[in-house]
This record gives sequence, structure tokens and C-alpha cells, in this order.
Amino acid sequence: MTSGVPEDFSLSPNPFGNSTTIVIPLKGLHPTLGLSLSPHPDSDRILLKECLPSTLAGRIHRWRSTLRESTMIAVNDIHIDTLDEITSAIAAARLRRDDSVSFTLATPEQVTIRPNNNIPQIHFDQLNVMSHQHNPART
Repeated sequence: MTSGVPEDFSLSPNPFGNSTTIVIPLKGLHPTLGLSLSPHPDSDRILLKECLPSTLAGRIHRWRSTLRESTMIAVNDIHIDTLDEITSAIAAARLRRDDSVSFTLATPEQVTIRPNNNIPQIHFDQLNVMSHQHNPART
């Protein structure tokens, strides 16, 4: 029995499950195009908190239900880790006179805490947060 070369095999640089790409026109003077971003307190990843009103980002259809609390992965297909990298990528796009900027976001997975049998479940990603909350309470 021999195994052949996989034909449709590719690795993704995205460690998250669901992700989406949004494109925002490069208009206005806001340094992040109306995206309110902040670092996650536990993982230092950049989170989208809200799309500011009266900006082009605020006009994204259904951003509250789909994009809020999403993790920023890339700007114009370039991996980012800090807020400074995001603002510099937008500034570079303005210097190149691009029409728009694309943002890749990992959307939060909606997990119900009570499945069909009505027994509460705790997921592994919640244990780290619980540890941060309970350790100060014990001391």
C-alpha cells in the first residue's frame, strides 16, 4: 500500500476557525478608518470593539452581530500583531493612494452554554479567564 502526494493540501496561516474579510474605502481622516480596536487582556491579540458612528466602518451591515469582539488577523493580507502595525498599514495604503483597505477578522464562535440536555458546560478557553478572576479573589 503506497500513499500518493496529496493534491489539494494547503496550510493556512490563520489559527482561528471562522474568519471573514471586510473592505473599507480609504476615505476620511480617522487613523483606523472608524474601527475601535483594543488589545485583548489575556492574549494581547487585537479585538474589534465597535465601528464608530459617522464613519465608513459604521456603515458595515450588521457589524454588531457578526464582527463585534472579532480578532484582527491581517490588514491587506499582511499579518498584524499590534495597533501600530494596523495604523501604519492604513497610512501606507493612503500613501500608495489605494482605493480601499481589506481587514481579515476571526469572528467569535457562538457556543451555547446549555446544550439540548440543559447541563451547563465550561469550555477550555473559559478556564484561563476563570483562573485570572479567582486567583486575586483567593489572596
